Amino acid sequence: MNEKDIYNALLKKVHKANDGKKSIDCAEAFNFAIENSISLEELAKILNKNHIKITKCQLGCF
Repeated sequence: MNEKDIYNALLKKVHKANDGKKSIDCAEAFNFAIENSISLEELAKILNKNHIKITKCQLGCF
Protein backbone atom coordinates (compact mmCIF):
# COMPACT_ATOMS: atom_id res chain seq x y z
CA MET A 1 0.00 0.00 0.00
CA ASN A 2 1.54 3.32 -1.02
CA GLU A 3 1.19 6.64 0.82
CA LYS A 4 -1.67 7.86 -1.39
CA ASP A 5 -3.64 4.65 -0.80
CA ILE A 6 -3.05 4.92 2.95
CA TYR A 7 -4.19 8.56 2.97
CA ASN A 8 -7.36 7.77 0.99
CA ALA A 9 -8.23 4.90 3.35
CA LEU A 10 -7.44 7.11 6.34
CA LEU A 11 -9.86 9.80 5.16
CA LYS A 12 -12.74 7.44 5.94
CA LYS A 13 -11.74 7.61 9.63
CA VAL A 14 -10.96 11.35 9.77
CA HIS A 15 -13.34 13.87 11.34
CA LYS A 16 -13.67 17.31 9.75
CA ALA A 17 -14.57 20.31 11.90
CA ASN A 18 -16.63 23.28 10.73
CA ASP A 19 -13.43 25.29 10.26
CA GLY A 20 -12.06 22.65 7.87
CA LYS A 21 -9.50 21.21 10.28
CA LYS A 22 -9.10 17.43 10.16
CA SER A 23 -8.58 15.13 13.14
CA ILE A 24 -8.62 11.48 14.12
CA ASP A 25 -9.02 9.91 17.55
CA CYS A 26 -5.84 8.34 18.88
CA ALA A 27 -7.45 4.91 19.29
CA GLU A 28 -8.81 5.02 15.73
CA ALA A 29 -5.38 5.95 14.35
CA PHE A 30 -3.70 3.18 16.34
CA ASN A 31 -6.23 0.58 15.15
CA PHE A 32 -5.93 1.83 11.56
CA ALA A 33 -2.18 1.28 11.69
CA ILE A 34 -2.57 -2.24 13.04
CA GLU A 35 -5.33 -3.21 10.59
CA ASN A 36 -3.29 -1.95 7.62
CA SER A 37 0.13 -3.21 8.78
CA ILE A 38 1.54 0.33 8.88
CA SER A 39 4.12 1.40 11.43
CA LEU A 40 3.05 4.13 13.82
CA GLU A 41 5.98 6.21 12.55
CA GLU A 42 4.74 5.96 8.96
CA LEU A 43 1.21 6.84 9.99
CA ALA A 44 2.48 9.81 12.00
CA LYS A 45 4.36 11.11 8.94
CA ILE A 46 1.23 10.87 6.81
CA LEU A 47 -0.91 12.57 9.46
CA ASN A 48 1.59 15.41 9.88
CA LYS A 49 2.08 15.85 6.14
CA ASN A 50 -1.69 16.17 5.64
CA HIS A 51 -2.31 18.38 8.71
CA ILE A 52 -4.45 15.79 10.50
CA LYS A 53 -4.38 16.21 14.27
CA ILE A 54 -4.61 13.44 16.87
CA THR A 55 -7.43 13.88 19.40
CA LYS A 56 -8.61 12.01 22.50
CA CYS A 57 -5.11 10.74 23.21
CA GLN A 58 -5.12 7.99 25.81
CA LEU A 59 -1.85 9.31 27.25
CA GLY A 60 -2.88 12.96 27.21
CA CYS A 61 -0.01 13.87 24.90
CA PHE A 62 -2.11 15.60 22.22
